[in-house]
Amino acid sequence: MATTAFDVIATLKAAKPNRRPKTYEQYEQTLRTLHGHCVEAAAAVIQTLLARGRQCQPRAKPDVPPMQDLQWLASPAIVERGLAACNVAPGTRARYLTKTLVASRVALGAAACEGAAYQRWESNRDAIQAALAWIRATREWTAKEQRNRISAAEARGAIHAPDKDMVAMMKATLRAQYSARMSSDVAQNIADHGAWAGHPLETWLFLHLFEWASSRWDFATLKLARPGDTTDRETNYLVVNDDDKGAMRIVVNNWKCAGSHATGQRVLEPPAPLQRLLKMYVRVTCKGYGDYLFVSARGGGPLSRDGMRKRVKGFFGAHFAAAAEAAAEAAAKASAEAVFAAATAAQSAAAEDQVAATSAASASEAADAASAKAEANLPKVVTATLLRKIFATDKHADALEDMLDDAERHGHSLAEQHLYTKKRKRDA
Repeated sequence: MATTAFDVIATLKAAKPNRRPKTYEQYEQTLRTLHGHCVEAAAAVIQTLLARGRQCQPRAKPDVPPMQDLQWLASPAIVERGLAACNVAPGTRARYLTKTLVASRVALGAAACEGAAYQRWESNRDAIQAALAWIRATREWTAKEQRNRISAAEARGAIHAPDKDMVAMMKATLRAQYSARMSSDVAQNIADHGAWAGHPLETWLFLHLFEWASSRWDFATLKLARPGDTTDRETNYLVVNDDDKGAMRIVVNNWKCAGSHATGQRVLEPPAPLQRLLKMYVRVTCKGYGDYLFVSARGGGPLSRDGMRKRVKGFFGAHFAAAAEAAAEAAAKASAEAVFAAATAAQSAAAEDQVAATSAASASEAADAASAKAEANLPKVVTATLLRKIFATDKHADALEDMLDDAERHGHSLAEQHLYTKKRKRDA
């Protein structure tokens, strides 16, 4: 007998009406993710109990059945294991805890949610929110951000390091395509349409767009369109004229804050140098109207935001891994030279013991400094959020410091200080 799918949203709406539709969708997504982790956690507990009595091989991860109700929240120990398995950022973990507590009260009743586990979840959530509030108030970097942080100059240097090679490759490809067309050999030209999926050229161009406008992952899903064909509110577009002349425009319909935007649509015009790169890329990859600017290497479909997230991490990881390797070699060489210098100074210091000791100490300090420099250049995990903070800090940090100082002197918050700051009237 077929079972009806459990409607999480309807259950939550009945208990918690008057919430935004997006809120219910977020609850459903979180609960389904947590349910999957809890099923795996329960299977692991059963497997452990079975293994205590006899030797057995651990089984593969179980197939997660569809969620039939919210009664699985009645086991706080399993839910706690499921929450621990969710590898998410602190802010997301606080939201997971909030949604778990609300759904538990909806499913089990408030009286059943007074135990130690529920109180622990509440205190953990409150501690995370307090820490994040302090970070927002003081504008300090978190420990993870501090570990992976790079300067804006380093970020731009990494993005622009392949510029010469990428432009030369695109020009060479265009010349080859032109020769193929002139000799009526169109096979290569047609094959080029899907040959660029997953190519580093895509990540490089995306990062140039991101440097210009750090708009999260909104540019990862751009679709080529004619002017006026940008009505689908779920799609972001790169608008190209039929004659390939005139300015390109980016129309963003789908982004995080679209619901609170005045028109729900942003129309952006990239600067001329970036437009030249975009036009060259479109010609090289033989894109047409309706094609996505960036394509998944698996199947050639549109690239997901998560796919671009992985590519960006890989791009910076490879760049800084090469820098770290070079720094490690330099540190090893400096350390060897320092040890040799110290040994030489010690041997020739029969009559100049003090000078030799000073020389050896200086050499040792040089080796330590070289090692510290090598450690500082270890591969970084650079994400879009971190890049946005790096670029915004580089641009606005001085103004922010002044506003924080003023807010402290005036005895109010930074948010209040913003209310007193108005636009400067421009001359007509």
